[in-house]
Amino acid sequence: MAEAPKVHPFIQVIRQLERARGTVHLPTGRMLGGALFYARPLLFNVRTLLMQILVYEPALRYRCRTVGRKLRLHGPAPRINGDGIIDIGDDVEFVEGMSLVVGMGLPDPAHLELKNHITFGGHHVICVARKVSIGNHCWIGAGTKIYDNDVHSMQASERRIPLGSMLTVRSAPIIIEDDVWLGINTLILKGVTLHRGAVVGAGTVVTESVPPYCVVVGNPARIVERMSPDASTDERLLALGTHSPASSP
Repeated sequence: MAEAPKVHPFIQVIRQLERARGTVHLPTGRMLGGALFYARPLLFNVRTLLMQILVYEPALRYRCRTVGRKLRLHGPAPRINGDGIIDIGDDVEFVEGMSLVVGMGLPDPAHLELKNHITFGGHHVICVARKVSIGNHCWIGAGTKIYDNDVHSMQASERRIPLGSMLTVRSAPIIIEDDVWLGINTLILKGVTLHRGAVVGAGTVVTESVPPYCVVVGNPARIVERMSPDASTDERLLALGTHSPASSP
């Protein structure tokens, strides 16, 4: 009968530690346990702040053509692929898990324009072959996907062409105007303009432009409500000392 292969002593120690996991506990008093409980988020926040200052923000500023003031990063900076142009305005907030593809092989450089006072909820994908522009004071819900192109050709034979060959792929710019709110997990497709004050419900697929101050839901998106713009909004913002959406560049 063949002998079982010998296990290296180091592997044996690892296996013993794995078996002991969950059975070994450090006896701590309530006071020490409380201190550790409150120290954990503090240490995490300090680490995140240091990474933002020393790594994430410098790397993002290097990659972008322009980055404005009050950039806020909650977690790692967006992952960026492509050689297109990226402009980021003032007071833009990113949450971790964001992926940007800017530039997909077309002769003219792709352009991603993020204006001022924009909040991204996290785990987004923005794919730009031509241009995507997001206006002032926009809220972009978590999981939103924005594609100004089809990524692949509609013709089966042309899909055999490498992904970098985008000349056969349909694309058209996406314009998101000021004060637009995109709910979580929305999908915005090529050639769409979301006019000022539009609201896109969670999970909505937008294939056509949305008029100003309209609420759309569904797949494909359909208008379920037409709102009246609040004429006093700009006046209230000015009274509070904040930037007016109408006056933001």
